[in-house]
Amino acid sequence: MEENKLIKYKGGIVKSVSTAITVANKLLALVEPQLIPYRKKDKWGFCTPDKKIVIDCHYDQTGSSNEGLHFVYLNNKTGFIDSAGNLKVECIYEMANRPQNKLIAVSQNGLYGLIDFDGHKIVDFKFTKIGHFCNGRASVQYENKYGFIDTNGIIIIPPVYDSVTNFSHGLTPVKLKDRYGFINVNGETVIDFNFLGAKGFDDDVSYSNILALNVRYGFIDLTGKIRIEPKYIHGRNFSEGVAIVQTLENGLYGFIDKDGSTIIDFKYKYAKSFNQNIAGVKLKDKWGFINKEDQNLGNFIYENIHEGFEENRCGVELKGKWGFLDEKCNVIIPCIYDYVGSFESGIAYVKIEQKRGFINKDGFQFWED
Repeated sequence: MEENKLIKYKGGIVKSVSTAITVANKLLALVEPQLIPYRKKDKWGFCTPDKKIVIDCHYDQTGSSNEGLHFVYLNNKTGFIDSAGNLKVECIYEMANRPQNKLIAVSQNGLYGLIDFDGHKIVDFKFTKIGHFCNGRASVQYENKYGFIDTNGIIIIPPVYDSVTNFSHGLTPVKLKDRYGFINVNGETVIDFNFLGAKGFDDDVSYSNILALNVRYGFIDLTGKIRIEPKYIHGRNFSEGVAIVQTLENGLYGFIDKDGSTIIDFKYKYAKSFNQNIAGVKLKDKWGFINKEDQNLGNFIYENIHEGFEENRCGVELKGKWGFLDEKCNVIIPCIYDYVGSFESGIAYVKIEQKRGFINKDGFQFWED
């Protein structure tokens, strides 16, 4: 007998992702459409993808959604509502992180604490900053030092470090005095503090600038073993099996593989990481796009570009205005905007002259003046 299929609802599309779900749950997914921030003159609410207003426009700003809560801004304060428009967290906070793990980091009087989805305080307001949770840990800043809390708000790694980033592969680089090392989620040192700089692991490889005569970038693995000798002026983490590096010989950028072999020659003034087999590169004073065979995917005509393709869209600047390309580097949204954010959950924040609001991936605007 064929098993029931688990479906995932996103942007009006139901996708099969695993097994065992009832027909009732499938129908439930269909009757809960995405809520999109909608602006009507100078007030904000939420609408469905077909522009039907479902939460009246009486907020000063509305924004992103996560875990069933939606950001709202009223009288210079932040709060959250649910999908029915019920106020779950009062608009009394100065700043708020995205809801995550049924918790929200919010600030009052310049200090951050944690609340639950009903607005109840979980962690006192004592931190200068609280980061996003990753590998069950969120960074916190306390008295100019950094440490980590768990999803219960308990300090797991005391704030003793000068700098930290998010955990990846169970490790994070931390700075102590003038050197970087790597710790695990329990705060134990896994890779000694031997580096002048370090970034988190991607694709099981991290780059770290190591003192080797002069400051140069190389790559280490999860054990701290040097995988690629530190000989580059600059570098970025591996993405889709390749990394951007800047060579000492001519100061230009190219791409290497995990063995350190050059796969794209050092001829670009700057470069972005590969995303969906496409990378933005700068040749002379203009940006364009290439694939991993170094084939041009269109003309080098853009003044600036986004970091990469998010949800098959990449922001590009042409003659001082911004628009979007699709994954084939075709113009899908004309360059008419003064500012564009990246796409997330099918929408992006944009500005055009005095107008601002959200658009979908086809350029449909969710506002009225």
